[in-house]
Amino acid sequence: MIATALLLTSTISFAKNSINHTDSIDDQSLLREKLEQLQLTNNSEELNTVLNNYFTSRLTDDILNAADFNLFIKYVNNINAPVFTILLKNQKKYAKVYGKKKVAEKIFNAYLAHGKQIIRTTNNQNLEAELTGYFDLLNERNAKNYYKLKGLLTVELERKLGNWKEYISTIYINELKGYYQTPDDVTLYSWAIPIIYSSQTDEESIIDASEWLDRAYWACNKSDSTKLFYLTEKLKLLQLVPSMHSEIDLTKKLISRHEKNTVSLSSISSQNQ
Repeated sequence: MIATALLLTSTISFAKNSINHTDSIDDQSLLREKLEQLQLTNNSEELNTVLNNYFTSRLTDDILNAADFNLFIKYVNNINAPVFTILLKNQKKYAKVYGKKKVAEKIFNAYLAHGKQIIRTTNNQNLEAELTGYFDLLNERNAKNYYKLKGLLTVELERKLGNWKEYISTIYINELKGYYQTPDDVTLYSWAIPIIYSSQTDEESIIDASEWLDRAYWACNKSDSTKLFYLTEKLKLLQLVPSMHSEIDLTKKLISRHEKNTVSLSSISSQNQ
């Protein structure tokens, strides 16, 4: 507690003095150090204060230099921050200097992160109303890829509420619309996780989650142990649906094969030591 208090005190002092010392490389290094510390302590309010003080003093003709823009890309996710508002108003100017793709991705990711924060921090009773209000704000701002943002955030909403059928159907719709790049094994597994650990689900949802795990298995280009993990998780789910006996048998055979491979590799490794 004492260490945290000292850290916040030094950060506030830094924020007050940063405007007077923004021209030296050393001060930008200090800024990065303070920002990392504030991220570690999850002090988003003070983080925003430090960033706003710093960037306000650095703007030249409504645009940041390359080093400062990289700081902005990494740390600014507050869509109401003055420097973010300036970016929105000067998108073409920023795109000309730093590239259209980089600017568009930053704006999209900031909107997505802000929406996820709303979902994380709002109680379930008020969540749908809060998110609807946020979608209205995105519409007012003419946010690019509005429907993609809405689709991705709806997945997070249904996940938190435990509405598994809506959660699964929204992921399938998003995938059909191309909102995800070809999902890798980690992404596919992440989709299945809430179903795996849910105490309240249905057979249809379990089967859908097992199919994601099956896709994760085939998409995995890692070790046999990782493939074995996906198969084991899939088997746990399938055993909750006895009617899937043929798929259960096939999964058991694949598990047996990978267990043998894992043991063989372990033996070879031991012999080489």
